Amino acid sequence: LHVRLAGEVDKAADARSYCAAFLADVCGTLGVRGGVVWLADGERPEPVCVGGIAVDDLADFTTAAEEVLARGIGRLATSESLPDTALLLYPVRLGTTTHGVVGFADEAASPAPIRGALQRMLVPLCDHLAEYLQRCRTQTEARSRTAIDGDVALAQYIAELHSPLDLARTAAAIANETARMLGCDRVSTLL
Repeated sequence: LHVRLAGEVDKAADARSYCAAFLADVCGTLGVRGGVVWLADGERPEPVCVGGIAVDDLADFTTAAEEVLARGIGRLATSESLPDTALLLYPVRLGTTTHGVVGFADEAASPAPIRGALQRMLVPLCDHLAEYLQRCRTQTEARSRTAIDGDVALAQYIAELHSPLDLARTAAAIANETARMLGCDRVSTLL
């Protein structure tokens, strides 16, 4: 499972597709009922991928995910709309900041040792998701730096192109060429 998830880091086109592959692979391998991946750009996590749980049943779990996001500590969440389901929530951290929450649905009556084993497996799995998010962030920052460097280079090129030009001579040349091309006797250039 870890090898497959690590391999997906390089192949995924965007966070949503990686999360879908991540969720399907983990749920299938661990045999859990389903799961949810929430990612947060701000303070509120948004579910980017849901499997095995109806979207309408996420309200109570999203509140618990917000708590995990704020505290950075995993927990078990239950919902009134799904009394036989418990969602084991774990934070996705980049450094010391929590950027998402992963939740896996399990039977509410599962014994504590089984739930503990699932939680121990969640830690490295969330690390794979964090690695993917870090790679996305690094690529975005690199693209931004390249765009800024390109804008600076273009501005410098334009400044160098215009600096040796005599404004009055350039305006006269433009007016004369325009008059010749249009076949008229006068063209004015306003400076």
